[in-house]
Formats: sequence, C-alpha cells, structure tokens
Amino acid sequence: MHLDAREKNLGVGSTINLMNHMWRVSGIFESGKLARICARLDAVQTLTGNSRKLSQIYLKVDDPTGAQSVVNDLRDKMPG
Repeated sequence: MHLDAREKNLGVGSTINLMNHMWRVSGIFESGKLARICARLDAVQTLTGNSRKLSQIYLKVDDPTGAQSVVNDLRDKMPG
C-alpha cells in the first residue's frame, strides 16, 4: 500500500472526499509511478469546469524511439 494511502487509512473500497466529491478507491499505485490520483477524465473535467480540456498527459513508452509517433497519434485523436 502506498505511504499516503496508509497515512490516510485508505484501502480498496474506501471512500475519500476530493474536490467536494466522494470517490471510491478502486486501486492503489506503487510509489514512484508518478501517479497520485487517477480518475475518469470526463468526471474531473466536469468537476473543474474544464470540459474537453487537458493540462498534462504523462506517457511511458516501451521504446523511446517511438515516442514521437505516440505523441503524433495523441494529437490526431485530441486536436487543439
């Protein structure tokens, strides 16, 4: 269990209030995965009033030489 989850006494099935919304914990990441919270994109966009907008995308690719291809594919799928 991740240290923050342990500190907050959270486990799978627990609930936590974030952004004035109750969320159910469905999994816990190992530390060092650059993930703090993962949630459905549409839900977060609605709660923050940023429909159809992203501020950051973190990617991990198996082969660094293919990274630009992945970026290009994402740009094609998410214009603007």
